[in-house]
Order: sequence, then structure tokens, then C-alpha cells
Amino acid sequence: MMSRSLLVAFAALSSLAEAHNCRPTAVSTTLITTTAAPTSTTAEATTSTTISVCTATETPSLLVKNGNFDGPPASTEHWSLLHKDNSWISVGGISNDWTYSLGFGTGSFTDDYVYQEIDAGCLIPDTEYELSGWVGFNKASSVGSSGCHDARLACSFGEDGAFAGLGDKLQASDAVNGASGFKRITATCQWTEEQLAQGHARVLFNFRCTQNFGWIDNIKFDFKTHDPERR
Repeated sequence: MMSRSLLVAFAALSSLAEAHNCRPTAVSTTLITTTAAPTSTTAEATTSTTISVCTATETPSLLVKNGNFDGPPASTEHWSLLHKDNSWISVGGISNDWTYSLGFGTGSFTDDYVYQEIDAGCLIPDTEYELSGWVGFNKASSVGSSGCHDARLACSFGEDGAFAGLGDKLQASDAVNGASGFKRITATCQWTEEQLAQGHARVLFNFRCTQNFGWIDNIKFDFKTHDPERR
């Protein structure tokens, strides 16, 4: 009887990202020879193919969705409040780039976080990332009076929200009252393999205000050190 070759390939190509942005999964492509009589199946050659399993696009900065809040339409989509007791978020008409921002505020004193959960499968363990944003206070004041007291950026992991990076605070004394003064703040973030395995990788913006409000805009997330081989 004449033999025939059947190539069986398994591929999941619905959503691809660059390999450096994701932790890959290996799949196999196997060449199988089948004989009609007697019936037998013999594997003759096996090759390995690597495919991406995350939905990230080309750069880590795009792992943070809606970081400029411009839309369209302008919105706070993908961002949530951690506590929600006395605080709120909304689309802000005040921005450091004359478009839109995320407005935050409170009716009484609050120490709250705005966060976004990101795809841990697209983070490289033991690699430094930089989270950055531009913050403005409607009124900067010390704790005990109406106004916003401080703000900072952070990263976390796990159900308990343990920190994987914590930036310096923007203090009221360094902030500028009103919409004319936005300050850039940053945090360096790094996760281990074990931390990423716990899930709930998040980027966070922490603010403390009393009966007042402010804005954050242009939130970016990228490798801390530029490496052309990873871009």
C-alpha cells in the first residue's frame, strides 16, 4: 500500500504580542506518518514552536489601559477605587495636556487608592518597571484642613495587596494649588516569579484629601531602563 503523510499542527494565533512582553508557552508541531494496512502511527520528527499567551500590545506602557482618559469618549474605564467609602472618581476637565484627566476627591478625610489590575502574564519577573503620572491638587493643604495632603504611585500583588514598588509622596508643600500646576510622580516596580504567581498584579495611585479634589493624568508604565532588544 502507498503511505501518506499527515502534518498535525496545533496553533493559537488569535492574539499575538511581542515575545519579550510575555512569558511564553511552548507547543509542539509533530510530523506523523500513517500506513493504511496494517494500521500504525509513528512520530518521525518533532519541532517546538513558541506562542504568546497574553493580550498585551507592543510596549508595556499599553498594559496600562486608558492612562490618558481621553477616549473617545473620555472616561475612567479600567480604573477603580479600592475603598469607595468617602471618595469618588470621575472624568476631569482639568489636565496637564489640555484634554481630560481622572478627577479624584472626597467629602471627608480619606486615604484611598485608584487602581488597575494588569496582566501578570505579560510582566517579566525580576525586571524593573517605571510607573509615572502627572498630579494636580485643587487645593494643597496639610492634614487637618480642607484640601489634598499628598499623593503617590505604587504597584502591588496578591489578594492582600502587598507592595511591589512604592514611590515618593508628592507633599502638599511641593504641590501647586489649582489647575495650573501638575507635578510628575513616579514609582519603580519589580515583581518576582513567586509574586506574579499570586495574581492580582496592580498599578495604584494613592491620595489623601479632606473635603477636596484633584486630578491625575498621563499615567504610563514602561521598562525603567530602555533596552532596544526588548522593544
